Amino acid sequence: CVCVCVCVCQDTVTIDTHPFAITSSFKKQLGTKWPAFLDECIKAFMVLRRPDNAHKLIQFAVVAFSSLYPEHKVVEFLSKQLYMNRDIGKASLKIRKLIDSAPNSYRTRFKNALHAVAVSMKG
Repeated sequence: CVCVCVCVCQDTVTIDTHPFAITSSFKKQLGTKWPAFLDECIKAFMVLRRPDNAHKLIQFAVVAFSSLYPEHKVVEFLSKQLYMNRDIGKASLKIRKLIDSAPNSYRTRFKNALHAVAVSMKG
């Protein structure tokens, strides 16, 4: 049974997918390099999460999305995505688990299948 969450956010309907849209084909292509890929993802996450970098990223996003969202929403969203309320060890473990589980996500597979159908219907 495939369970897909459909969310209505303001005036937009979206299909909820895995937080990281990494396909099983991508993981298969990496083969034995998958663990190294995971390690590099965690390193990049840890760089983004450093206080100075996180602050710069959040401030940039506030400016970039200022015409779409209130500042506090942007700050809340990115703080949550960077797991700023967790210590670095727990945050990096959470990200590792999310990335490692992504290729097996039925939700992402379903969305990709829908996208393929939509593209084929365009002609």
